[in-house]
Amino acid sequence: MTTVAGVEPVFSMAVEQDLQAAGISELRLPGLPSQHERVERRRAAFAALGGAVRPLLARLGGVPFTAQQLTIYDAIYAATPEIGGFWTIANRVVGLLSHQIASYTVALAFDDEDRPRCFIISGAIVVKSEDASPAALSAAIEQARQAGPLRTAARHAFTGFAL
Repeated sequence: MTTVAGVEPVFSMAVEQDLQAAGISELRLPGLPSQHERVERRRAAFAALGGAVRPLLARLGGVPFTAQQLTIYDAIYAATPEIGGFWTIANRVVGLLSHQIASYTVALAFDDEDRPRCFIISGAIVVKSEDASPAALSAAIEQARQAGPLRTAARHAFTGFAL
């Protein structure tokens, strides 16, 4: 016998000046947190782990990285619901005829209960840590560092000229 959990509709009301129609804006199972609550939990995890992650990112090295940024998603996206955001370190070298970008991205993956599960490091290769601990991140960084950063190069002068 199959049982079906009750669904709690969240209604939105249209305001005269607003062109949106009144109706159900979100269906939520009872007892499950809203997307906003889930995103806030993930933000708290980034805040807690940030102090341990940033010094480890400096170990990636190989080139002098000039930018280190943190991007935390403001929603849980259907294409990658487990990823809550990422740290990026990058270096840009602009030459006379071309430019090159070298970068690493360290994404934080979450489980179904929005607890940090592991880190995913993208450079020349993709490395997944065993868990979300700083020790596991350190081991994964060492593995990614040996392969090097993701490098992209392109000409920005004489792009239509060929011999």
